[in-house]
Amino acid sequence: KDGRLFERYTAPLRMAGGETGRIWSFRDITDRTRLEQAHLQAQKLASLGTLAGGIAHDFNNILTAIRGNVDEASLSLPAHHEALTNLRDVQRSTERAAELVRRIMTFARPGESRVEPVDLRHVTREVLELLRSTLPSSIDLRTRFGADARDVLADSTQVHEVLVNLTTNAAHAIGL
Repeated sequence: KDGRLFERYTAPLRMAGGETGRIWSFRDITDRTRLEQAHLQAQKLASLGTLAGGIAHDFNNILTAIRGNVDEASLSLPAHHEALTNLRDVQRSTERAAELVRRIMTFARPGESRVEPVDLRHVTREVLELLRSTLPSSIDLRTRFGADARDVLADSTQVHEVLVNLTTNAAHAIGL
């Protein structure tokens, strides 16, 4: 009733007078079962991480080809050609997709985050430029940094992801 699991052992018992019976033994295996389940779950997550890493690698190869072709097409067009706007949109989309690939790789290999000095002003501007085209024009995005703002030691990809999530969640929260 309390959720514990038991293993049962039984063995025949012969007594001196010829009578027979059975010996029953019970062992609590709750902790062992939980450890086995946790180990199985860890193995599943490791397999999922390996799969995600392989898919991310293949997807990155596709993105590289797309980016190369967009760059080549952009260079072959006159400076004010109307297709350049579309090519810039494709380029921004491939950059967002590449960011998703980096996040997948962070999931696939969580121990591989790169902690380095990060300029939060730069990352914030980057995120806001990226999100400006996806948010309604009625939303005004503003930043304010102190004059003495310093770099922080962080993984820039994770900082980028946090800022994207915060900004997107704020936009949804105000209902626009």
